[in-house]
Amino acid sequence: MPFSARPSTYRIEAAPTGRARCRRCKQCLPKGELRMAITAFVRPGRSTLLYRCARPACIDAAFASAVLAVYCTASRVPAAQGVSDEDAARVRVTLENAALCDALARKGVLTAQVPLQSLRYGVHGTRPKRESLI
Repeated sequence: MPFSARPSTYRIEAAPTGRARCRRCKQCLPKGELRMAITAFVRPGRSTLLYRCARPACIDAAFASAVLAVYCTASRVPAAQGVSDEDAARVRVTLENAALCDALARKGVLTAQVPLQSLRYGVHGTRPKRESLI
């Protein structure tokens, strides 16, 4: 019986302890900080948990694209029981912003990423910088 790969699953949660590290920035995630829990399936009956902090700097375009490939929209990304609706919405908007920037960059609309207070809904993210026609 051949092995069929399963896609990874993602979940928004608050860190229960301060021991986990972010897979991108390698910093410890303090207790209570929002993070994305990634369940990567290794083989049948075996999976591993990976974590990435929910800071906009650590949710890059590639990660957002991987999450949205599984759930189609950011609103479908599940949140753990202890996460407030506002916190989950903030992480979901960050995922949408990163995926939007990635899509614009692939179409050639973007030339650089500049930090911005918000792209949509007042959440910190990145905003595309359009190429000057001058």
